[in-house]
Parts: sequence; C-alpha cells; structure tokens
Amino acid sequence: EQATGKSFAEAAQELVLGPLLMTSSSYAPDKNVTKMCVVGHSKAGKAVPTYRFAAQAAASLHASAGDLALFLSALLEGPNGEPAGRGAISEATLDAMLSDQTPGKRNEYGLGFRVRTDSNLDGLVFGHGGNNRGWKAVMLAHRQKRAAVVILANGDDAAAAIGTLADKLLLALVSQ
Repeated sequence: EQATGKSFAEAAQELVLGPLLMTSSSYAPDKNVTKMCVVGHSKAGKAVPTYRFAAQAAASLHASAGDLALFLSALLEGPNGEPAGRGAISEATLDAMLSDQTPGKRNEYGLGFRVRTDSNLDGLVFGHGGNNRGWKAVMLAHRQKRAAVVILANGDDAAAAIGTLADKLLLALVSQ
C-alpha cells in the first residue's frame, strides 16, 4: 500500500487480476463476485458464516476455479510461445516465486507457492492451498508440461481429499 498509494485490493485488481482478465475475482467485498460464492460448511455439515479477514493478501481472495486456472496458466509458457507471466508478472519475479526460498528445510517454498521437483512427474510442480473456515482450495501446476489443476470445495473436511485428487489429476495430465 505504501509502494502503490492504493489499498491492497485496488493494487491487486490493477496489477494482476485485471491484466489477467480474472473477472470473477476480488480481494475487496464485491457483490458481483461474492454472489457466485457457495455456502461453506463445517465438518458437521452446518453452514458457516462468511468472515471478512484482516489479512487481505492471505485470506480474502474470492475467486472462481476458472480465474484461478487463468492465474496458473499465466505463470506457464503459453501455447503459442507466449512468455510466462503474461506481462503482469516479470520473469525475475516469476523465477523467485518458483525457486526454493527455504533451502535446507523439509518442504520447499517459493514466494507464495510450495515448489518441488517431482521424480514421478519429471519436472517442477508448484502449488498453493487455501484453508478458510468452511472452504478449502488447491492449485497445482507442472511448469514444463504446462498443465494445471484447480479444485475448490465448500467443506471443512475436504482438504485431504482435494489434495490427493489434485495430485492424481496432475499426474494423469502430465502422463498423456
């Protein structure tokens, strides 16, 4: 906010969401986006309220699976040789995002993504999960094979299932 002079939500819209044509995404409360949201559920199956989080970057993105797929696609080389980042993210920033920033640790993390070189998938796999009360999400992509998977769920007990499903779907996609 200090660097741009704008709120985080405004800067994200102007610098990333807008240029990547993510029209079903917002960090700000946007009735056009939130009207498409489903109700989240607890492990007991009860509806949970929609919370507004103070940590906007970490927990306030409302996005469709299609928009999250657009974001992942933009981080991969395009089908006609378009550069990864699509002008919204520089090559240097993208390299930092997808490089291990935690050497020597058990899990490898880039900037905003967990990254791993997967011997089963022959290349760099990166992803991010979402874990708000009532909703779970997982995004995974394979950099070299230009394949990505996005799964959203509206239940507190869905995280393990969608993580496993995403791994299996990505493996199926890159094995073709």
